[in-house]
Amino acid sequence: MSSFSIEAMPASMRLSLCVGLSVIGSLSYVTGIMSIAYPAFLIEKRGQEFSKVANIAFMALYVVGQGGALAFPLIATWFGPVSIQLPVYQASMLLWNKYLMVFLGMEQSMMKDKRAGTEVIVVATVMLMDAGPLAQEVVPDFGFPPTVLWLLFLCGLWVYSLVGMLRDVGLGVALSPNAQMAIYVVAQGIGTSATTTLGKLLAIEKGGAIFVVMALYVAAGATNTISSIIAAGKLNQSDFIPFASVASLALNQLTGLLVWEDWRTIQLWVTYVGIHVLIGLGIYDLANVSHKVFEYAGSATRSIKVLRDYRKLVGIVAYWKRYRSGADSKRNSRIAQQVSAAAQQRKTIASAKPRVVAAGRPGTLL
Repeated sequence: MSSFSIEAMPASMRLSLCVGLSVIGSLSYVTGIMSIAYPAFLIEKRGQEFSKVANIAFMALYVVGQGGALAFPLIATWFGPVSIQLPVYQASMLLWNKYLMVFLGMEQSMMKDKRAGTEVIVVATVMLMDAGPLAQEVVPDFGFPPTVLWLLFLCGLWVYSLVGMLRDVGLGVALSPNAQMAIYVVAQGIGTSATTTLGKLLAIEKGGAIFVVMALYVAAGATNTISSIIAAGKLNQSDFIPFASVASLALNQLTGLLVWEDWRTIQLWVTYVGIHVLIGLGIYDLANVSHKVFEYAGSATRSIKVLRDYRKLVGIVAYWKRYRSGADSKRNSRIAQQVSAAAQQRKTIASAKPRVVAAGRPGTLL
């Protein structure tokens, strides 16, 4: 769809498309995760076995679901503000996750507090569409000082998360649990909010700049994916998921204000801030249920061979460790050879020295 046709749409239609595509994208994401989490649940709880063909089908559904989760939210940002797209996506993802878990028997019927958390998210999201920023055509002014400072701050957070993950995984530096949590929460927050903004820029930038945006989009997406894979094995997901979700939401909303100039169309500021507080509380309330799905999805890599093979393909960390171990072994072998050669050379020089025998003391060198 061309940029001209998007601009020609009524603002209400564009906002509806933004919300609708975000909801469809979250359903695609949760469906993809469930396609590997549910078989793992059946294997663990009921001892059910699946054929190789079924495992391949589960993996195919997962890939299709993740593809939709990438495409639909990306297109949604072209029609509406990022500060509406991401909250709708996150809130609807938690709702789909909860209802599918109950429907599939992975979770008992909703407790009273979970129903309240669900209703809070639904009401807050609907209010956001009314009180939040309007759909507007804005080209970011990268010369505006607040925009520049904010982008530099985000770049600093990105570097912090990348260096932290390298130290934690690549170099094996012992980090405290709080430091690990901070690193991976920041990585998730940066990865999620950056892909949202960069996706919107793809519909605006022209010429050579679009390739730069695409490269940054891939890098941000890789940061998001790799950090979530590592965090799944290192951190308590019931703590990590709400922290990461709130961090993503906060960074995204501030980016909307400072880069996309959402402040121009927000009329009810107190309501706008209060809505985000409610969404954060709803995420916190439902996150302890969501982490069970990711635990089953993680266990699928141990119980479904196809997924184990897939994990090997994305095992960047394991490859780095193997490479580093091999490089250290070669370096140590080379050093040992050099030391041995030097020792042999010293022996050769010593044996070539003239030996003068002192009187009364045979064999003594003068």
